[in-house]
Amino acid sequence: MVAGTLWVAMLVAVLLGKMISSVWPRPSITTQKWIGQAVEAEALVLRTEQTSYFVNKLPLTRIQLQVRPLKGRNFVAEIKQTLSETEAAAFKTGSLIRVKYDPHNYKALILIITV
Repeated sequence: MVAGTLWVAMLVAVLLGKMISSVWPRPSITTQKWIGQAVEAEALVLRTEQTSYFVNKLPLTRIQLQVRPLKGRNFVAEIKQTLSETEAAAFKTGSLIRVKYDPHNYKALILIITV
């Protein structure tokens, strides 16, 4: 009887763990892989918009960029990033910034912040 109860408890724990991990995903391994292959490029800030969300008391900002790679065509990408007031000043419309992007997936983009 005790063994059966223990087996059921373990099964419930495994199922709960799978449900929680599907709702709260871990950083994917593919994200970590592309950073090693990332290409650095210049980007023009087309638009910035502060969302209604805050992370650690910093506003989450939506930034639309026109990325200008050295090779290939320009493309438009959007990223959401928390920015301090000092960093936000560098991301005004018309500013030129540096980014790194995945050459296989233009939606995968990180900002190079130098303030």
